Amino acid sequence: MQDLPHLLGNSAFTFPSLVEFTVAGVDNLGSFLRRHPNLQVLRFMQSSANDALDGSSILPNLVRFAGEASDFISIFGHGTQPIEHLVVESDESSVHNLLRYLRSTKTIRYLSVEPSLLNIACSTFAFHWNTVLALITSSPGLTTFVCCLDYETSKTNHLNTVYETILGNLPHLEHLKLWIETLVATAEESLHDKHKQAIQSALMIHKHRALKSVELKIYEYDEMGCNCMGNSYSFCFVREDDVVSRYCVSF
Repeated sequence: MQDLPHLLGNSAFTFPSLVEFTVAGVDNLGSFLRRHPNLQVLRFMQSSANDALDGSSILPNLVRFAGEASDFISIFGHGTQPIEHLVVESDESSVHNLLRYLRSTKTIRYLSVEPSLLNIACSTFAFHWNTVLALITSSPGLTTFVCCLDYETSKTNHLNTVYETILGNLPHLEHLKLWIETLVATAEESLHDKHKQAIQSALMIHKHRALKSVELKIYEYDEMGCNCMGNSYSFCFVREDDVVSRYCVSF
């Protein structure tokens, strides 16, 4: 029996009607991808397509991708795929090429820049404010935005700037999900009130009509540069008839 990499590389292993594909831990997938131009959804985890010839001619119908930002850029960074739903693992060290891609496309509606699993135990997975600003200004058509804010960006005296800038640059935004670093994860009620006030203020300033929900993942961050994901909680603000109310959720 052939192992999976050889099987995927075999030209006889082709499915003309395949529209959704998930793969993990397999390299040299370029041949398989080229044989399946009708793919619309690709989940690409710990794999590679270094043998891909030209991203602009691979998967011309792709609209959803989930995987590492570096893999997405290496395959599709110069392509013309009408990507609408992009979920990528990235951090400050690898976000620049992603920003270059975002500036070149107008089709992204769902953008989730998630923590890299390799960096989730340290603060390097969170983004500085300038990076967050670059992400939102590069994708003005977003309806959903998921991102991780570093400790400085998450400070309560910066919240008005955060929400006013996000809503001001994303007029069609419906759902916002943020990871928030804080030194004291136990101050739940205080953080809840400050975020709620900042959200309501931003909604009024920009007369933002599209926003439906804001989900927050609050986790504890220590001054040594690491976070403790065990000391965390989540809550969500839902907008109903212009009133921002709260209910608890889990990310």
